[in-house]
Formats: sequence, C-alpha cells, structure tokens
Amino acid sequence: MLFLKIVIVPIFISIVTLAGRKWGHKVAGVLAGFPVVAGPIIVFVALDQGVAFGQQAALAAINGTLALIIFTITFCWVCTRFHLAVSILIATAAWFLVAILIQIFPPSLMPAALLSSSVLALTNFLLPKVGKLPPRNVHFNDMPWRMLIGALLTIAITTLAVNLGPMWSGTLAVFPVISLVLAIFVYLGDGSGHVVEMYKGMLTGLYTFIAFFFTLACMWPAASIWEACLMAIPISLLVQLTVQFLIKGKREVKRVNDKRRQAKS
Repeated sequence: MLFLKIVIVPIFISIVTLAGRKWGHKVAGVLAGFPVVAGPIIVFVALDQGVAFGQQAALAAINGTLALIIFTITFCWVCTRFHLAVSILIATAAWFLVAILIQIFPPSLMPAALLSSSVLALTNFLLPKVGKLPPRNVHFNDMPWRMLIGALLTIAITTLAVNLGPMWSGTLAVFPVISLVLAIFVYLGDGSGHVVEMYKGMLTGLYTFIAFFFTLACMWPAASIWEACLMAIPISLLVQLTVQFLIKGKREVKRVNDKRRQAKS
C-alpha cells in the first residue's frame, strides 16, 4: 500500500506536466482539475479506514471544491498585482478561511454538489481579463518537485486520516498543491497572464472533480471501493466531455456573431 501511495499520484502529476508542455498551460489546467491527486487520496483513505469513512471524505472533497475555487479566484487576481510570495500567502489564507467555514457548516451531499457546481459556473465572470498572451516558454526542471510534493501530500493525508477525521481528510485532499505548483512555475517562466489562462482550464476540469466524488459518495458504502471507482471514472469523464462540448459550441456561436458584426461594419 505504501508503494502505491508513493508511485500512483506522482505518475498522474507527470502525465499532467507532459501534457501541458505539449498542448499548453490551459490543457494542463484542465487535467489539473481532474481528481488525479485527491481521487487516489480519498480511495486510499477508504481502503485504510473503511468505505463509511471514505464516503464522508468524498463529501468533504465536494465541499472543499468551494475552498479551491476561492483560492483560484483570489490567486488569479493578486498575482496580477503583487509578488508571487504575497499572492500565495493571500490565496492560502482565503482557502483556510473557507475550509474552516466548511467544517463548521458542512452541507449534505446534494446541496454540496449543487452549490459547488453553481459557484463553479460563475467563476468565468469572476476571473481577471487578460490580453494577448506572449509565447510560452518550456521548462524541464520542475518535474521532480511536482512528483515529490504529490507523493508527500498523499502519504501525509492518508497517514493522518485517523486523527484528522473524514471531513478534514477530504477537505485537505483538495488543497491546491498541484495547481499551485503548476502556477508557481508558470508564473516564474511565463508571467501572470498564463497563470490565469492555466487556472481557467483548471476550473473547467473541476466539473469532473465534482462528478467523481459525487458518484463515490452516492455508491459508498453500498458498493465496494473498486466498484464505485469503476463507475465514477466514466461518469466524471462523460461530464467533462459534455462541458467541453458546450464550451466549444459557445465559442462557435461567438465566432459567428463576431463575423456578422464585422460584416455589418
């Protein structure tokens, strides 16, 4: 079990990193929004503590999406105005504030999913606007750090799960370690505009995140751990395909309208 904890999450992180280098920061952001880190953590927690514990952790992960969204919006705004270290500090403080509120007033499964999805749908209007982005640079020296942080987070959360309880275990599993690591290196290499672009992609990917944990929370403890996972993966991917289809359709409508306005002028 320890070997799996050390290996699986870093492998996912390396895949996200390589995809970003090939197809751009926004694609990396979309993949970072997938439950590639929190998913294995919650599954390992369920294996260690039982499916009833895992069910509560999955619900907490859905609630924790709110804290992740607030972190993202905050970081995008402050990184365009302040130094990177200040941006991390302010965004992390915002995350902890929302995380604490979630522990005090935790919504049940259906309200949590509806609330997280509704807030997520509004985020595109809450992010700062960026102009034309400069060409991105390619950096190859950060892969070991990303993989190391992912492995450490997985081990820490699953080891402390007994003392933390299911709510904090699930919430901390959603702490934006991977997206923050991505953002740091994107900021240092390409600037804040590319960070906003990366986080836009990540927010799109979070629909997959919510769908994955919603399925787990619904199926546990009636189904086995692996049966729930086998059901959650295709459902969450179908949700993401639907989201991407709707985004593509919206872009196509915008493109047609822009052409019509140009023709009239």
